[in-house]
Amino acid sequence: LKNDLSHIPEWLLPDYLQFLFCTPVNFHTLRESDIYHSYIQGWMNYLHTSMGNNLDKLFWQDIANKFAQVANFIPAYFNDSNLKDIYVKRAKIIELYLINNECEVDYQFDERPRNRKKIRLGIIAAHYTPSAETFAALPAYEYLSREFEVVLYSLLETGDSLEQYCFSCANHYKLLPQGLTAQVNTIRADDLDILFFATNVTAVTNQMCLLASHRLARIQVTSGGSVVTTGMRHMDYFISGTLTDPDPLAQQQYQEELIQLTGAAHCFSYGDSQVESTTKVDRESLDIAPETVVFISGANFFKIVPELVHTWAQIIVKVPNSALMLLPYGPNWSSSYPKKAFEKNLITILAEYGVSADRLIILDPQPVPNREGVKTYYQMADVCLDSYPFSGTTSLIEPLQINLPIVSRQGNSFRSSMGAAMIRSLDITDLVADSEESYIQLAVALGNNMELRQQKSGEIKAKMADNPSFLDSKGYGAKIGELFKELVDRYSRHTLSDNLRLKDVNLMIFPDWKQSEESVGLELQQVIQTLSIQPDSKQTTLLIDTTNIAIEDAEIFLSSVAMNLMMEEDLDISAELEISLIEDLNNIQWENLLPRINARIVLECDNQEVVDKLPQEQLPQRQLESFILS
Repeated sequence: LKNDLSHIPEWLLPDYLQFLFCTPVNFHTLRESDIYHSYIQGWMNYLHTSMGNNLDKLFWQDIANKFAQVANFIPAYFNDSNLKDIYVKRAKIIELYLINNECEVDYQFDERPRNRKKIRLGIIAAHYTPSAETFAALPAYEYLSREFEVVLYSLLETGDSLEQYCFSCANHYKLLPQGLTAQVNTIRADDLDILFFATNVTAVTNQMCLLASHRLARIQVTSGGSVVTTGMRHMDYFISGTLTDPDPLAQQQYQEELIQLTGAAHCFSYGDSQVESTTKVDRESLDIAPETVVFISGANFFKIVPELVHTWAQIIVKVPNSALMLLPYGPNWSSSYPKKAFEKNLITILAEYGVSADRLIILDPQPVPNREGVKTYYQMADVCLDSYPFSGTTSLIEPLQINLPIVSRQGNSFRSSMGAAMIRSLDITDLVADSEESYIQLAVALGNNMELRQQKSGEIKAKMADNPSFLDSKGYGAKIGELFKELVDRYSRHTLSDNLRLKDVNLMIFPDWKQSEESVGLELQQVIQTLSIQPDSKQTTLLIDTTNIAIEDAEIFLSSVAMNLMMEEDLDISAELEISLIEDLNNIQWENLLPRINARIVLECDNQEVVDKLPQEQLPQRQLESFILS
């Protein structure tokens, strides 16, 4: 189909757009996922350019509205490509949709309150019921220090026990009201320092995606909940890990600033509940012979692309008396799957390699088993196969907890490196392949060698007993807590720098405003005149402390000094020198400001009481005469 909507009649447009962006049932043939990526890229280029050139035309505003309602980007995940360009354009079209509907996407927060001692952190999720996203987000606030005031926001409340546990880990909980504008206003009214998005906002244009397109807090961050860049202007940071994004050029995959914690990006917590398995299943009940080597994968239906099935088929062929067991229909991704078409396609691909259908075991237990129940299925297996190019995270926890050897593959993006990062964090790097060939070789070696499987199982058992980082919620809380503090500190530095109009050269004086106006005024005039005639005056900011004087009075005083210089010296200081008044900085602000100050100019009318409290080693002194001589 040509990337062109001009020939489509208006009455057909809604259905045509629905057709263009409908989700493929599943990919059936090799390279189909790559072709789909090119298809989406082409349409995004066309829509983005057309809307950008026709912002005032109702036709394209209507297209933006329809696009936001129907576009599903899940199928774009399953390839090796850099998706940044697609997602940046998606985000801009969603913004256009919001603006068309009179949403205030932008917002300017006041300066962070100087008397606020705690960092006000918001966590926003669609819900806090048992799910992969809830388990992955909980460590971000479960054990944060008392330096934080944590507010949880949710679109849904159920009374679930895990939900109640999540609420207990925060200072406040708010069920957001109905309606996007009301939700936006509720969050903004809380004056958050940081807002952490715990729900995936890159799959479909749901309520969480629309919220994330707004400026809701001073700093907005996301992490593994969104497996690719959001592309959104108001998402400031993406938190990953050095093992999950090992590529030196990883920043090129993100619109946000990429921040990497040491190790894997993910950590999971399952709350304080002790759940027992209610699942009773064994090999005999599934008609699996004791001697059969079972390869198992908990990869979701969507992750099982044809390339992966072809890889698995080659493994089964090379391991005599082996079978492939899948658990593809988990509720985290969808509540409805085209199961018959999917299973038929798998059988067709396996048949190409001479693998009979009876060596494929596709499980669909109902009701869906809990985590302990899932372990019962893994206990029947010999080797676990991670998916690629979209790897597993939560689906690898249960096999690791029962010490099942896992074959994973290292990719070149966040989504294709998640599983490998978890294995590498256990320091069992020989279970991580770097190509399809090495993935097959490793899986075949494990399948054909029971002793090797036992050896790797023992290594996993030892590492898992040592509280691995991806299950160490307290350790993760300490790391991300320090990161959050650094982000607020960085924000304060940038805000302070902007407010005080800092430049390349920043000098400071501390006049004693209690002394006579004549003596203070004369010395201020001399300092300002001297700095204004320096060669670098246009790159200089003079900071003036206002202790013991109202800021309004200080501004009037400086206006008088400027007028005198204009009349007596014909010197317009506004064109030569930046002057900023400082009042009531807190300790954090002082800590941020001092490294930017080149020197304190010593005055005869210094406020000695203030000067004596300054860290002299951090603030060099200069006499005014040294500027004259230079």
